[in-house]
Amino acid sequence: MATIGKYQIASGTTLYRVRYRTPDDRQTDKRGFTTKRDAERFAATVEVSKLRGEYVAPRNAKVTLGELGPGWPDRQRGHLSLSVTSGRPPCSSGSPNWVAARPMSSRSMPVW
Repeated sequence: MATIGKYQIASGTTLYRVRYRTPDDRQTDKRGFTTKRDAERFAATVEVSKLRGEYVAPRNAKVTLGELGPGWPDRQRGHLSLSVTSGRPPCSSGSPNWVAARPMSSRSMPVW
């Protein structure tokens, strides 16, 4: 359960802080909400994501596309149908057409 507290910054503005526990039972917080309502909404989303098992710690959320991209198609199997992805039957390797043998970089990786 998250708790919400208010605090003042040097300019006298009142802001709100949300303190909550992560799934591994560590206390953490997020601050800087201008309204209590915004803080309550954030607290609710954190609690729901913990209950669903979707919680990602903010320090672990900074992943680049290069790290996330190559394994993405494999993580999507089981909850995406072919009709959603391409509408065509699987290719001969048993994987959908959008997971064809081409390397990930030739399909969607940006070039800087």
